[in-house]
Amino acid sequence: MEERPASFAAALGLLVRDREHGATWLAARAAQAVALAVAESGTRAEPLRVARRAARRLAAARPSMVALGNAAAELCLRLAAAAEPRAEAARLAAEVGEELARGANVLAEQARPFVRGVVLTYSLSGSVLAALRAAGPAGVVVTEARPLCEGRTMAAALAAAGVPVVLITEAQLALYVAEVSCALLGADALLPDGSFVNKVGSALVALAARDAGRPVYVVSDLLKACAAPPPYEEDPPSQVWEAPRAGIVVRNVAFERVPPHLVTAYITPAGVHVPAEMAARVAERAARWAWVR
Repeated sequence: MEERPASFAAALGLLVRDREHGATWLAARAAQAVALAVAESGTRAEPLRVARRAARRLAAARPSMVALGNAAAELCLRLAAAAEPRAEAARLAAEVGEELARGANVLAEQARPFVRGVVLTYSLSGSVLAALRAAGPAGVVVTEARPLCEGRTMAAALAAAGVPVVLITEAQLALYVAEVSCALLGADALLPDGSFVNKVGSALVALAARDAGRPVYVVSDLLKACAAPPPYEEDPPSQVWEAPRAGIVVRNVAFERVPPHLVTAYITPAGVHVPAEMAARVAERAARWAWVR
């Protein structure tokens, strides 16, 4: 059963710690967190000021996953247009979440024509998972995504849906990439130059696929639009090595940018676009939510 936080502080803590869900799921919870902040503020507090402060805290807490800050900022914009912001916060947050869910369904349908044969994917993406479930490919090769191994969660979800799955470590990419028809990746941020930010290791998957002559498709909602590359979150080094010997520096950067020349096309709710066609779309959406950063 999903944990329901009772306060903004609790919701923020859950979002900071979460490494089990994709950006779209987290974005819906970010909007709910802003509504909680408004609800728990005193009646003398100005609700829009409270909401904007909460949105900025969310954006700063998970800077690489820009959908959280953008969803929170979108709720703030809707609150600004509401007659009774405090009374309508919960309803508007639910509205944002419902739109995200509908967008995920549209994404899955948009991706269906590209999901043929055996597909390569990486780590855990809710958008990719929905697309693969809807299309029912002949098989999926899932890379494990160490150190947290989110790929195992993806593999288990696909297997539960009846999709044949092979789980591999990243070290086996060169062996398996020739057996797939394409690579299907999610995104945590979309940038105006046609690049994207995702879980570290995504660039290796894209490089391997392009080297083997396989197309690379990125499935993403435009809620992840960002005007500039976000800071890359770094997770605890202990996830890689709990007790390294003296003199060894362990790094555990969690996100990275994938350049546009490695992307065949972006699959979005608005259609399928090559990287060069994404600039205006991403810039326009990023400008709407830029104030939150």
